[in-house]
Amino acid sequence: YVELLMEWTENLINNEDIFPVDKDVPFPKQFLPVAKKILTRLFRVFVHVYIHHFDKIQSLGA
Repeated sequence: YVELLMEWTENLINNEDIFPVDKDVPFPKQFLPVAKKILTRLFRVFVHVYIHHFDKIQSLGA
């Protein structure tokens, strides 16, 4: 799931129709909903790792 999420996120972030790189190009109407969806899904993974794998992360020195 995490690998698919990272690929999905990368594809969206690299899509200049959603994330314009030129300062003169306005952000599209769907920018905010897409950004919210990305952050929601990334946060879900963060919470899972924190709750279920915290001991392992700590043992790695992170």
